[in-house]
Amino acid sequence: MKTVKVLMFVLAITFTNLSMANTNPTKKEGITSVTKAIGTLLNKPGFEIKEDLTAKVTFMLNMDNEIVVLTVDTESSQLERYIKSRLNYNELAVKLAVNKKYKVFVRLTSRK
Repeated sequence: MKTVKVLMFVLAITFTNLSMANTNPTKKEGITSVTKAIGTLLNKPGFEIKEDLTAKVTFMLNMDNEIVVLTVDTESSQLERYIKSRLNYNELAVKLAVNKKYKVFVRLTSRK
């Protein structure tokens, strides 16, 4: 009888852990599609990239699903102007919540 109770307890713990380990893969797909959409908008800069440039962009969407860039945290003023000019008031192909702040990291790499 004791063995049956222990076996039932082990099975209960196992199934509980399995159900808690279930993940939601759609979140990752949503993040990837936002990254790709922003990457498309920032494709082919009109200036030469001599070294790798990075930026942290904070943006939100207005009621027309257009990007409104709030801040661009980077050391390069040229990159900041480029990101703002390419993203501000361009429609995002992916649906996100309106009036919510989002952050995305941007990296432009040099072609050597």
